[in-house]
Amino acid sequence: TIESVVMSEFGGVNSFTGKYLEMIGFSGTDRMNRVISATAGEVFYKDMLNRIKSNSIFKQRAYREFERLGLNPEEVVKRGEFTKDEINMIRRKFAGDAQFNIRPSDLPLYWSSPLGKLVTQWKPFGYKMGQLVNDHIIKELFQHGNPFPLLTALTAYGVAGEAVNYVIDSIRSMFGFNPFKDDKDKETANDKSLISLIAKGNSKRIVKRLLDNYGGLGVLSMTVDILRTMGYGKSAYGKASNVIGAVFGPSVSALTTGLTNVVEPAAEVIGDDFDYNYRDHLKGLYQTLISNTPGMSIPRTFGLTKTAQDWLFGKPKKKKKKAK
Repeated sequence: TIESVVMSEFGGVNSFTGKYLEMIGFSGTDRMNRVISATAGEVFYKDMLNRIKSNSIFKQRAYREFERLGLNPEEVVKRGEFTKDEINMIRRKFAGDAQFNIRPSDLPLYWSSPLGKLVTQWKPFGYKMGQLVNDHIIKELFQHGNPFPLLTALTAYGVAGEAVNYVIDSIRSMFGFNPFKDDKDKETANDKSLISLIAKGNSKRIVKRLLDNYGGLGVLSMTVDILRTMGYGKSAYGKASNVIGAVFGPSVSALTTGLTNVVEPAAEVIGDDFDYNYRDHLKGLYQTLISNTPGMSIPRTFGLTKTAQDWLFGKPKKKKKKAK
């Protein structure tokens, strides 16, 4: 079967991590994505073969795809179809491209150094996705003058991004809670949809929604997440902490954010609002812990972590300054 061919190359992990990924549904989703991609790859190469056989004006792209995979197009055309081994090679190639199986040999050498491992945490996916976009879209456009992969990607990213964001917004609206804000979400998925925004003529939010749609998938999502991370933080300490974290990885981000929540109240001890500052920064430490703990997105979606936060730290009010 397609699944047996794909998973023979990209099987599960027999470890505690593997069991955890299976428990949260990641492994099942990974398998499904690989099987879908393998099937799509088979269809794609059969289309490439038909382009060559029919002497299509797009046959040069087909020749490049055959060469990229190490297939001899003349032999395949003469035979009229792919062999079973070639089909399985195509399936494995597309399964690997869709869900990257990243090994040290697939990355720049310095990424394997102790400092490289720290700085590049969570960045290998973005690196491999960037390679994929460069090989199949950028090079096609600038080296071969073929704009169609770019046009296809822009259309697909826009439609798929809107669909993904609509599903996410629908799930959040069911519980009325936005996990990233840790607060009530007042708008429904329909209110946030691109169609609704266009109907209202809200140009500013239309542009933002389009950027969210394009930034919700693949390498674009990694870029958007990094830029958003660098903008988080209410104070100069917080913003500097997140810029450092975006560059040096999540471990440094968590450490600097935690230190920020210790340094800031210490600098304000002599102020009149010690109780507010003390509680506010304890909440910051708590939020840092929650955001860096795997599997916490579900309780955040239900609002459970916000409820626990209010119970632990209350809702301190800032003292009003006395008029002079």
